[in-house]
Amino acid sequence: MRYTIVQTLLLLLLFGSWLLPDRLLLFERTTTTGAVASTLMVASVLLGVLALASLRGEFRLSPEPRNDGRLVTHGVYRHLRHPMYTAVVLLAVGLFLSKSTADMALAVATVVAFYLIKAKHEEKLLSVRYPEYERHRARSFGVLPLRRGS
Repeated sequence: MRYTIVQTLLLLLLFGSWLLPDRLLLFERTTTTGAVASTLMVASVLLGVLALASLRGEFRLSPEPRNDGRLVTHGVYRHLRHPMYTAVVLLAVGLFLSKSTADMALAVATVVAFYLIKAKHEEKLLSVRYPEYERHRARSFGVLPLRRGS
């Protein structure tokens, strides 16, 4: 429950920062940064939709797995263990590139840090609940798809 509340507050902070006036721009938006921002935001939505389609009835806001749940390792979850978190990170970075203020930088850094911490906690819970999780973890990417098993 705490994760859900913090997550909601952080997303409100992120969108609230995006709505604030452009104070202290870190860099000007160019055609290139605008295109990258739009691409990241569209990719975020597509990834979120793919994740929800893969999850079907297993979706939860809290990191605790359902008692009657199953480990999802198909669809986008075959390659990413936390595609919903990755989608939020992509959205946050896209929003930052569309409005590169100090407020947004702080909000995005906080959101990314939160999802990395939440994923780490969730992985501990999943390892306890599903013995096969460690095998899945070793062959898939985490929130930031930098290397498998991370």
